[in-house]
Amino acid sequence: MNVAIIFVTAVFVVIIVIIALIPMLARRSQGLTGRQEKMNRAAPRMQAPAKVVDKREQVSGTSSSYGGMTSTSYFATFEFPDGSRLELPVTGPNSGQLVVGDSGRLTWQGTWFQGFEREILR
Repeated sequence: MNVAIIFVTAVFVVIIVIIALIPMLARRSQGLTGRQEKMNRAAPRMQAPAKVVDKREQVSGTSSSYGGMTSTSYFATFEFPDGSRLELPVTGPNSGQLVVGDSGRLTWQGTWFQGFEREILR
C-alpha cells in the first residue's frame, strides 16, 4: 500500500513540474530569455510606416536515424523611410501573410512583432 501512495505522489509531482515549466519552454521556443522578456514588456509600443524587405526561416534541431526534432523560427526585416532596418521574429502564420515588397504600418514592442497593417493601393 505504501508503494502505491509513493508512486501516485511521484506521478503527481512530475505533472506539477511539467505544468510549471510550460511557460518557460514557450518563452525559450520564441528565443526569449527572462531578461529579454522583461525588457520587451517595459519597452514602449511603437508604430511607423515600413516596407517588408526580407523574410527568412531558421530551422534548428537534431536528426538521427531514429528520427529527430526540429523547430522553425521565422523572421521578417522591415525598412523605414529613413533607410534604417529592423528584423523581428514573427510567427509562422504572420510570416505567411507578409510579402516582400508590401508597404504599411508596422507595430512592435522591443523585439516583439505586434502587427503589420498593409497599405492598400487604389
